[in-house]
Amino acid sequence: MDDASVDAAMAGAFLRRHFAGQPVVEVTDVELVGEGAWSRCFGFVLDGAPMVVRFGRLVEDFEKDRFAGSLRRAGLPVPTVTDVGTVGVAYVGYYAISTRVFGAPLEHLTSAQWETVMPSLFGMLDAMRSIVPPAGCGYGGWGADGVGTQPNWRSLLVSVDGDDPTDRTRGWRDRMAQSPRASAAFRRGLEQMDVLAEALPNGERHLVHGDPVNRNILVADGLISGVFDWGCSIWGDHLYDIALIEFWSPWYPTIDALRIWQRAKQHFGEIGLVVVDLEERIRCCLIHIGVDHIRYNAFLGDWKALDDVVDRLDPFLG
Repeated sequence: MDDASVDAAMAGAFLRRHFAGQPVVEVTDVELVGEGAWSRCFGFVLDGAPMVVRFGRLVEDFEKDRFAGSLRRAGLPVPTVTDVGTVGVAYVGYYAISTRVFGAPLEHLTSAQWETVMPSLFGMLDAMRSIVPPAGCGYGGWGADGVGTQPNWRSLLVSVDGDDPTDRTRGWRDRMAQSPRASAAFRRGLEQMDVLAEALPNGERHLVHGDPVNRNILVADGLISGVFDWGCSIWGDHLYDIALIEFWSPWYPTIDALRIWQRAKQHFGEIGLVVVDLEERIRCCLIHIGVDHIRYNAFLGDWKALDDVVDRLDPFLG
């Protein structure tokens, strides 16, 4: 049984088994509320409280969400993961149960709604920038303990060139070779990041969500109401999440019209935040996003998306 075959009836049956034997537990209103590349999510009501359960093959993503819950603070409303474990029975995979948040996905907002939520969005990013990494933490992707494994920001950026047989996107390099255009753009991106390395943040290390425009940030009443799915999160340059919104903005006309990067610079000025080598760093982030998604779409074999990413990356390569 794969992730996509898990339906509401199966999710409900699992939840009733899971909570069996606990005093006065009622599970109702089980419904599919979302799905992504690596998991499927169902909302349900547990004794009157709204919750969600997700099913997926990658327990590390669920453990990251549990750790991220410990980082919740004013301006950063991260749902609390209450349980992570193995499903078993017919589905060989993992589950994560967490509190549920409601709202509209950030990328689906109208222009007027974006204008209203902008202070809350920048407040969320400010809150993330204030988080102190765990002791002994490096850069890059982190696991259940929140500790990044790369020695520095530059090593994280160039690691995009690796094709580890244990990685979830293994085999991407051979598939990318089927597109000479994508292969050439990938190589140019690596070369440009090497040139821009001198402007990389020296000693700075901040929490980066890593996937802000994929139904992972919800908005309600003009405020960020929930930030979840931290599977792509890294420790690195705080400009990276802004770069992600900027990179994908042409796919969302309302975001594109906002000129989010210019608004971010305006916000930095308003709060008195001095970002050294600002332009070089954002460009480096944009290039990394491009080459990383060449890699990802090559893995998927999505040639249309691959070409679109190459088109978007090209202006940043200089």
